[in-house]
Amino acid sequence: MTDHYRIRIYESELETICAETFEHQDIETGGSLYGLFSHGGSATVFLATRPAGQVVRGETALELDPEVARVMESGMWATFGLQSLGMWHSHHWIDLFQPSAGDLNRVRGLAAKAQRLRHVEILANFVRGDGAAPQQRSRLPWRREPSGDAVVRLTPFFYPDAATSERAEASFVTIPGESPVRKEAARLRLPAGIGADLLREADSPARSRYQLGTSTARPASGPAAEREDPPVRPAPEEPRTPAADVAARPGAAGDPRLEPIPDPAAFLEEYLNPLLVRSGHVAELHPMGDALIRVVVRGHRHRANFLYTLGWDGRYPFVWAACVQAGRRSVEWSPRGPEERYLLQGVFLWGLQELQGQ
Repeated sequence: MTDHYRIRIYESELETICAETFEHQDIETGGSLYGLFSHGGSATVFLATRPAGQVVRGETALELDPEVARVMESGMWATFGLQSLGMWHSHHWIDLFQPSAGDLNRVRGLAAKAQRLRHVEILANFVRGDGAAPQQRSRLPWRREPSGDAVVRLTPFFYPDAATSERAEASFVTIPGESPVRKEAARLRLPAGIGADLLREADSPARSRYQLGTSTARPASGPAAEREDPPVRPAPEEPRTPAADVAARPGAAGDPRLEPIPDPAAFLEEYLNPLLVRSGHVAELHPMGDALIRVVVRGHRHRANFLYTLGWDGRYPFVWAACVQAGRRSVEWSPRGPEERYLLQGVFLWGLQELQGQ
């Protein structure tokens, strides 16, 4: 893919994104993007909103209020003739400078629901003032104390075919000054108490507090990308080490020891995200101290939950515990030997199958 798309955006909207990110340094935050697409497909962002209404925010998760988005999208089209372009969100201090597996699943889901191929996403990450990622990390890097020299790196991502997660090269073009739409946004008819949060401006110009990045192309992936050849899919490989290698290691007769996860963001990207991408599921992540991460996959209409807890033995990831809960009933996964704890994919598929049966 050689196409390069430019995301034009008013300076006032970059400042709003930056200000919202600084206000929430230990959890994800975000909002919607509204504007127009050019004949060539590039986007112009006239308005970037803040979260409002019934928003779900966590250290590694964000879910905007769908009713607020619906009312806002209708109002933007009726009042200004502008459409929804996508969304922006933060990865604060977790050092994940690409959309996560959950982000990609959301993009594909929105494309299928709204029947829109093009999608714009802006990612906000904290970096040092010189643009580098933080070198001194705590065991849980997202629990970082606010840093006086921190700035926000803003990176645009453009999906010409969001249904397959196909991504093109993208960069920003800044339009100086305040967006004319932000000046007139008070004309929108919004539910009481929503507009003040949704359209709150940055307190002061923040140009020195953010940097603009670029993104590279990414080939199509996901279920929609495989429609031409759906019958057979090769079995994904287990991460890193086979069970036989683990069983042969000294001390493998008992359960693996639990060690602190040195880099949770990298751990999730390498060992969990591939499983989520292949399955098409979205998960909630809940760190449990510095040594365990619980993954929650919701069943249909939240009637059941698959709880999948991952740990680290100092060299390899393993499954600490797994179960499917439906009301007061719980189905526990029980390994037949210590080596089965290292079969991450096998336990994950077990949970999904149990989840479907609830």
